[in-house]
Amino acid sequence: PMLVDGARAAVLAAQDMALGPSLDERPAPSNPKLFELIGFDFALDDEWRPWLLEVNRSPAMLDDCNLPNLLEWVEDATETMLATTLAYHQGQLAIPSIEQLQAIQCPAAFRAERLFPPHGNCCGNECFSKAVTSVPPCLVNGLSLGAPCGKWLLALYKPWEDEWTRKQRSMRIRDKWQSIVRAGWGRTASW
Repeated sequence: PMLVDGARAAVLAAQDMALGPSLDERPAPSNPKLFELIGFDFALDDEWRPWLLEVNRSPAMLDDCNLPNLLEWVEDATETMLATTLAYHQGQLAIPSIEQLQAIQCPAAFRAERLFPPHGNCCGNECFSKAVTSVPPCLVNGLSLGAPCGKWLLALYKPWEDEWTRKQRSMRIRDKWQSIVRAGWGRTASW
């Protein structure tokens, strides 16, 4: 669960960069017809706690690997992920509502060691720890949605925002990006 929490936080933090607030005064579309393949590189410390090293927008997918079993696994995982994405966009994959997810019993989730403190805000307003730790219990370890998902598990559910909220968030991020550009790329802007 700690690795999944790290991936959840990274996805939430990068959601505006993936969909991008538009720089021409319009927010990103509410239901884009795209998906993003990203890779997460983690390191484990001597207490087995994960540390996110980087997020790759174009992962190599083991292109320099010569282990047939591993390459077969990557190919199968990629094909299944593409089939899952297509099924979703064609309306053939139903994602449970937040209410349905909350109703699924998952006692093991309460025993799982999490990356962030429970329901905490460990590092201020721009921290995603609260969103990560408040996922429905059935998503803590991932939830199988059956075919066509194969071994892929649902680990994050974020309902679409209403138009006004989405526009406000998009404009806030756009303004932040513009202030970074005006300040110069060589300096670090505080979030």
